[in-house]
Amino acid sequence: LQDIDSSSSVLVTDCCLRCIQNSSMTVTMPSKSNATGRILVIKDALGRAQSNNIIIDGASNYAISQNFGTAILICDGINGWMVISR
Repeated sequence: LQDIDSSSSVLVTDCCLRCIQNSSMTVTMPSKSNATGRILVIKDALGRAQSNNIIIDGASNYAISQNFGTAILICDGINGWMVISR
């Protein structure tokens, strides 16, 4: 579990990111070739995503835009990162 408060790149050790942002931010996903089978949870922990979107770069630029929203992503290693639950 890691708290992030600004645009960040996902680290190899990350499995759950709690976003505590005061402005819009971008989470950059790792390369699909280095992440096959990996699952990652990204959560708006403070309920600020409606006014401070969390953009997930590398998953078709999906955005969490609902307060307390969550995205669960998986990487298949071929097509890249896919949102499997919101």
